Amino acid sequence: MTAVAVVRSETTLPFQVGVIAWHPSNQWLAAGASRLPGAHSPVGGLARVDAATGLVRWHLPGEHLVTSMAVRADGRLAAALQRSSESAGRVKVLAGATGGTLFDAAGLGEVRYSPDGRFLVHENSSARTVLVDAATGQLVRDVGDGVAMAAFSSDSATLAVAEGSRLLLWDLTTGTLLSTTPLTAMPMDMSFRDAGNRLVLCRGAKTTVVDGRTGTVVATTTLDLPLQVLDSIRPRRISPDGHVIAALVARGVVGCRVDDGQRLFFSEFGTGDFRFTGPLEFSPTGDHVAIDRGFGVAPDQPRHGVAVLDTRNGAVLWQDVRDDVSAVAHSPDGTQLAAAGRGASGNGFVRIYHARQLELSRRRVRGRVFHVAAGAGRIAAADDASTATTVDCVTGAVLAQRSHTGKLTAIAMSDDGRHVVTGSTARLVHLFTADKGVPVWAARLGGAVNGVAIGGERIAVAGADRTTRLYPRDAGADPEQQSPLWTATHPQPVTAVALGAHRVATACNDRVTRILDIRDGAELHRISHPNGKATGIAFSGDLLAVGVTDGTARVVDATTGATRLHVTHPSDIVAVAISADGALLATAGAEPAVRLWHVGGTGQPLRTLPQAGPVTALSFHPADRSLAIATEAGVVSIVDANGVPLGHSAHPAAVRHLVHSADGRVLATACDDEHVRAFTTIPL
Repeated sequence: MTAVAVVRSETTLPFQVGVIAWHPSNQWLAAGASRLPGAHSPVGGLARVDAATGLVRWHLPGEHLVTSMAVRADGRLAAALQRSSESAGRVKVLAGATGGTLFDAAGLGEVRYSPDGRFLVHENSSARTVLVDAATGQLVRDVGDGVAMAAFSSDSATLAVAEGSRLLLWDLTTGTLLSTTPLTAMPMDMSFRDAGNRLVLCRGAKTTVVDGRTGTVVATTTLDLPLQVLDSIRPRRISPDGHVIAALVARGVVGCRVDDGQRLFFSEFGTGDFRFTGPLEFSPTGDHVAIDRGFGVAPDQPRHGVAVLDTRNGAVLWQDVRDDVSAVAHSPDGTQLAAAGRGASGNGFVRIYHARQLELSRRRVRGRVFHVAAGAGRIAAADDASTATTVDCVTGAVLAQRSHTGKLTAIAMSDDGRHVVTGSTARLVHLFTADKGVPVWAARLGGAVNGVAIGGERIAVAGADRTTRLYPRDAGADPEQQSPLWTATHPQPVTAVALGAHRVATACNDRVTRILDIRDGAELHRISHPNGKATGIAFSGDLLAVGVTDGTARVVDATTGATRLHVTHPSDIVAVAISADGALLATAGAEPAVRLWHVGGTGQPLRTLPQAGPVTALSFHPADRSLAIATEAGVVSIVDANGVPLGHSAHPAAVRHLVHSADGRVLATACDDEHVRAFTTIPL
């Protein structure tokens, strides 16, 4: 199974997006309407979208479709526009800040800026390829006849123009034509390499390398492609360094070396292609290639989304199988990937992904994961097959796996990642080493274990036998029956336990949450909630958050017992979390939404954040106020203190639990697809 995608932002647009182009700053991109497969009465349009927030800064409606776009460093946007009912078009240069027109001219086809921003090349109304001054639009010179493909050298000193029958090389410093080389057909892609000394052209299964000044053919290579009908005219892309070619074929994507044609990988996506073409783009470093995930699949299989492949071996690094993608583009610095197309509603969309693989690892376990814990470099998962599994966060390697008698009910991991404690309906508590699963000690209760917690050198246990027990982490005289430091008896079964620095909190079926002295278990304070039972308790320093099924939540000072915040929720609360600085409370109920509250505030929510489905778990980052939200829809969202989305990942099934490691470097998720996953929290 491949990694899940992590989305930074997404935007809905009133037109079906077919062309996207990034600004060199990596902060925004332009999205244009284009003719898409299956589109009826296409609607034109052009918009600027902020990458971080998804906000649309401006939108130009109209009947024009966009055939090509390019963005200059100063924000000028060049777009080739064409009415859907006409063959003629115009090339417009717009101000990136406002969308206002700076100048335009009759023209069509591909538009491309030189790397230094001085020149713009495009096809004019006379079907000639022209080089114009990028600042004024004034003609510099004709550089080719008819429909052509153009490429600039990285130093902007040379322009290559490939027509159907010839290749022209221009010296842009002197304005002279350097060479003319015969061609048999228009290349599918063309790119300079080796500091402009070589030019690579590709068409079908052939690559040609020519001298970047004289146009002399240096080498011709046949690529090792599994060609079928129409494969020879499908898209090809040359890597930024000019040494690898990616090719769409009937069953997927093939990567080959330019110099000898040797196949590097073949990623198959189906038994036959029923879509003629699709987007195909290298990352700036060439180590990844992004493709339309719907390409090459059979008619009865999902035909949606984007996939990112490792160009070393063709492995799918991550994918998102939602929506029909028609354009993909990496940001210039390679940290983001934009995918755009048509959504299920028929509107267009632009979705910005973190191009870096933020999913560190994933591991399939023996059943559906219902709870997860995280320590330094390791995570522990509890599944419904009554197995506890510890996993290395980075590699995903299984470190230990222990089966339990009875139903596994609870799991926790020490902050240092050394130990895991579990509880089960067999009335047993087990402490074992995380790296090898070696037993440290065991303890037997008088009833099922309902909850466990580790804090420093202490372990707290909530029991159905109406007790809360505190154990030392180190083994005692009898490791087969560890003796507690103290036992606190409750009127009814204890359903949950939380450990603070100086206090222990317990939730009990008598509808009272108690705060106990960590030294001897003596009751210090009690929080009564007669109309419901506590569904979540969580410490942040000396503050305790309590969520109740009657729709109320409280934040209580565990030292004094004073209530700092008391809020009312529109439905039974299913999850609570409190930020590390104690300033924010997050609550979730039965409805698909999360509410943020200011501790010490008026009791009115600061923000209400709609979610993709019912919320299952909440976790604040231990070093800041960013909040992770898990849902039954499989979407995990990250928001900042103001509720602004920072990103989200789409899991293939419901996410039942999530948690940050104590050092904040890892976010672990528990999913119904029988996988536990570790995500890096940087840069989220």
